[in-house]
Amino acid sequence: MIYTPSNQEEVERAEAARKRKEDASRDMVSELLDVASDVMVFQTSEPTSSRGKATLISEPEPVVLKLQEALAQQMSVTDQLKEDVQELKENQKEAKRTQEEMNAKLDSILAFLSKNP
Repeated sequence: MIYTPSNQEEVERAEAARKRKEDASRDMVSELLDVASDVMVFQTSEPTSSRGKATLISEPEPVVLKLQEALAQQMSVTDQLKEDVQELKENQKEAKRTQEEMNAKLDSILAFLSKNP
């Protein structure tokens, strides 16, 4: 008899892989944010009539661009993993339905054979 993993095991493995990837992405983003907070310097110019309000010269830092790219990549990976898990769940339902149909057919065959020796 050949062992094949059940769909439940496949779903669990896919969810574990998704969680590992999300944790790795979260760690990477956290690390980049730490670096970004150390690196980012805001330039301001304060006119005397501004009453303490500073205008921010907005020019995206390379770290910010890296963070945006990492976030976009993480979101696409998360979406793909969600689709994979959904597909596995649907496959599991289909396999269960097929198993139940096969069990019903086998029961009817066994009932027929037990009536006719």
